[in-house]
Amino acid sequence: MSEDSNFLNGKKVICIGERDGIPAPAIAECVINGRGRADPCPYAMFRLNGSRAMDLEDQATIRKVVDRHGKDGVIVVLGSPDADSAGIYVETVTTGDPTFAGPLAGTALMLPVYHILEDRIKELIDPKTYEEQVGMMEFVLDKESILKAWMHTGQVLIYIIPES
Repeated sequence: MSEDSNFLNGKKVICIGERDGIPAPAIAECVINGRGRADPCPYAMFRLNGSRAMDLEDQATIRKVVDRHGKDGVIVVLGSPDADSAGIYVETVTTGDPTFAGPLAGTALMLPVYHILEDRIKELIDPKTYEEQVGMMEFVLDKESILKAWMHTGQVLIYIIPES
């Protein structure tokens, strides 16, 4: 893989993990040991709160990272265990806080968002590190279901809300 094909190069990577999925520190380890020069943000411990919304403090941290490095210098990598939680994160960092309660309410950051289980992310990571940090969860989580709910538009992933 050529260095130019690694879209993580030179980016600040916001690692958003969950206890029931892939934790943020595992995602950060993958990014650190990737095949490029990505730079995980030191703020990697994100989680959903009890109301299935992104924590307000975490929203404020994301805002600070974007203010400091600019939208073009930041991407998000998720470790969500299911399409629903991934969708909440995607919505929050692209079109704003869906609860309209946090610092990202009404703020369309439109950050590029990826999931650690995506093949195009996996291929950028050292295989041994990926296996150690993510490997087992790749088989435990319903990868197909998580990724099926996403539609790629350029580098931004758009969450498709399933019809009820």
